[in-house]
Amino acid sequence: MTITALPLVPDATLTNADANYYTCPVNTTAVVKRAVFTNTSASAVTITANVVRSGGSVAASNQIITSQPIAPQSTYVSPELAGLTLSAGDAIHAVASANSVVNFMASGIQIV
Repeated sequence: MTITALPLVPDATLTNADANYYTCPVNTTAVVKRAVFTNTSASAVTITANVVRSGGSVAASNQIITSQPIAPQSTYVSPELAGLTLSAGDAIHAVASANSVVNFMASGIQIV
């Protein structure tokens, strides 16, 4: 077994349409250690995130962050994603209420 610490989402900018930002690789388990969302705009925005299990799709039942407000020029450190375990094929999806103004980074470990 090999455990590797790495950026799961090294540097992403959320869009105002749902997108997949991380998928756990085959034969791997991942654990999110920290996930940070930063609003770079002069206006408040909201973010929503889903944890989609392998073979599933985005739905209200897998929403882990729902319309979380982030003030202008502020950062949100997600307690909802911290410690989350993902199996092979599981994915983290996210969307922002405004296009291209929220940066997203997540770090963690992968176990192979």
